[in-house]
Amino acid sequence: MRWIIGCVVGVVACGGHGSTPAQDGAAIVDAASDSPPDAAPDASGVCNPLTQTGCASGDKCTWIVDDAASATGHVGCAPDGTVGIGGVCMNSGGVGPDDCIGGSVCVAGECKTICDPAAAVATNGCDAQHACSRYSGLFEDQGVISYGACDPACDPLTQALLAGTGNIAACGATVADSPNKGCYTFDFNVFRCAPVGAVTLTLTDRTPPRTDSGGNPFVNGCAPGFMPFFLEQTGSTRALCTGLCAPLETDNTRPQNAIGDPAALGKLPGDAAPVAGHATCGVGIKGSESPEDCLFMWSFLTDSNGQPGPSQYNDTLGVCFAFSHFTFDPGTGTQVPIPGCETLSPAEAPQFGCYTSAHSVLNLAPSHRDFRLAYGPGIAHRPHLTRVAP
Repeated sequence: MRWIIGCVVGVVACGGHGSTPAQDGAAIVDAASDSPPDAAPDASGVCNPLTQTGCASGDKCTWIVDDAASATGHVGCAPDGTVGIGGVCMNSGGVGPDDCIGGSVCVAGECKTICDPAAAVATNGCDAQHACSRYSGLFEDQGVISYGACDPACDPLTQALLAGTGNIAACGATVADSPNKGCYTFDFNVFRCAPVGAVTLTLTDRTPPRTDSGGNPFVNGCAPGFMPFFLEQTGSTRALCTGLCAPLETDNTRPQNAIGDPAALGKLPGDAAPVAGHATCGVGIKGSESPEDCLFMWSFLTDSNGQPGPSQYNDTLGVCFAFSHFTFDPGTGTQVPIPGCETLSPAEAPQFGCYTSAHSVLNLAPSHRDFRLAYGPGIAHRPHLTRVAP
């Protein structure tokens, strides 16, 4: 089976609905089209995969693939499978039902628990170590994805699973230094593991991510440890991959902090294990040009009042910001270059995302939200996953 995380819209709206499967690629789904599943079969007799109601004894309610090439299918009843959660699964010939037990579904060759992505975290069907994810081409009908699958939580810098035994490195990838899985997010609060294709491993800082046919980036369209986050430059509508880093408070009295914490562990795609210094924005690490600052995540997740969002990573995770490509209006009606944190005084740095939220001026001088993609439901589209070759 094939899947990849779907895109989230940038400051310009993504185009299109539904999905067009492609290697390392997928389309997006309009948030307005998303609706929670019914709790019971509807009048047409369609069963419910979440509650496993509406089928005869010995059968399961599941996703049945009609056409493997287009990843189209339908919800229906099929004989119950024999493969348990976490087991290796398949569809015979790539079509029909999979061989997972009822209440789970085959995603990238693994049985995963079916969940309700529209429900609250406590009631969506996933445990505390997993997050409910939407997949394009899975429980999808005319652009509406009614059910999801539970994916394991992970650390965005080390790429390790947050829970479990055995192989927890590189999201449990088959080969850690050439991973087929990576740690990505929809909301920068919960990161979860997702498969990636080999071609994606080279898509690092300030390179174009994998996109759908409309040019919309996939959340996992960048190498593990990187995300489609910033636009190319002020005035651009094209997103680029961005390195995730471990920030330190920076100003002109401590300019060495600008690229991030050299003691923090980070994993690059070619690393067999996390390495100290690989969570910085140094050239060839998480950055691609010099100078490039590791700015605190909170400064890009503020609301219209300048208040930080609910992310648990506000002050511990950063993004590599090539500030020389961006300008802002300081209130004079003229665009001026955004300064690097290492050039700012301790009085100026708190206005530019160079400090933790507790030590900052929350109404930032530049509107950092203008430079990034808009992640999360309710922006214009809801991000989702789609199957891609593991």
